[in-house]
Amino acid sequence: MNDRFLEDLKDRLDIRDIVNRYTPLKKSGKNWMGKSPFRRERTPSFSVSPERNLWYDFGASEGGDLIRFIEKIENMSFNEAVEFLAQIAGVEVPQNFGGDPKSKEKKSDLYALHQAAADFFAAQLQTTPQAKEYVSQQRKFSPETIASWQLGYGGEQADGLTQHLLKQGFKHHEITESGVAFDRNFGDKTMKDRFTQRVMIPIREPKNGKIIAFSGRTLSQTKKVAKYVNSPENPVYHKSATLFGLYEAKQAIRKRDSVIIVEGNFDVVSAHAAGITHTVATCGTSL
Repeated sequence: MNDRFLEDLKDRLDIRDIVNRYTPLKKSGKNWMGKSPFRRERTPSFSVSPERNLWYDFGASEGGDLIRFIEKIENMSFNEAVEFLAQIAGVEVPQNFGGDPKSKEKKSDLYALHQAAADFFAAQLQTTPQAKEYVSQQRKFSPETIASWQLGYGGEQADGLTQHLLKQGFKHHEITESGVAFDRNFGDKTMKDRFTQRVMIPIREPKNGKIIAFSGRTLSQTKKVAKYVNSPENPVYHKSATLFGLYEAKQAIRKRDSVIIVEGNFDVVSAHAAGITHTVATCGTSL
C-alpha cells in the first residue's frame, strides 16, 4: 500500500521542475544539468534525469530519487519529505503512513487552528485604524508586505478569537493547547485570548511553512504591559528549534551561503521588505 503510494506520488511530480526551484537547470542530451544546490561550484556537475526520475551530484558522488533530494535539500526526515511532496502534488498521505495517526491528526488540527487564528487576526487589522496605522505608517510596511507576512491584530474583545474558533468547530482543549488562549478561573468567561490589543506576527514552521505560533506587540504605551507576548510551546512549536523568518529566508540563505540574525521579528520583516531576504531572528532568549 505504502510502496504504491510513494510510486504514484513520484509519478505525479516532475523531478526537473522540483529541482529547478533550487538550482537552474539546462538541457544536456537526455538529462538536465546545473550547479549543485548543496555546495558552491563553478562548473555544473548536478544531473537530473526526468526519464528515470533520478538526480546525481557528480561532485559529491551521491544521488537518489525525488524524496531523497527533498530530505537533503530541506533537511527533512523521510516522512517529512513525503508529506512535503504530497502537499505540492495536492494528494493526501495515507493515515497509516509513517508515525502515530493520532499524533499526526493532532498536529494537523493545530495547524488548521493557527491558520484560522491568523485569518481572524488579519481581518481584525483591516477594521482597526490604530493597528493599521501602526504597521503601515509607523513601521512603514506596504500592503504587499502586510499580506505576505499575514500581519494582524488580536482584536479588542477579551475572548473574541476564542469565540470565533469555537464557532469554527475547534474544541476548548485545542484552543488552550495551541496557546492562543488560556483558562481563567474568574468572571463569566472560561477562556481569555492571549493576544488581545496586540499587533500579530505569525511564526511559521521552517520546513512546511504552516503557522505554528504567534508573537504579539502591544500598542499600549504603559510600562505595566509587556511589549511582546509570544505563544508558549505546543506540540508543533518549540522555541529552541525555531528561527523566525527561516521559512521565508531559506532560499536566499542557501543561495548566498550566509545568514543575518537580528533581534526581533519586526526587524526581520523590515529587512526582507528592504530586499535583505537572508535574515532571521531567534524565538526566545537563547540560541
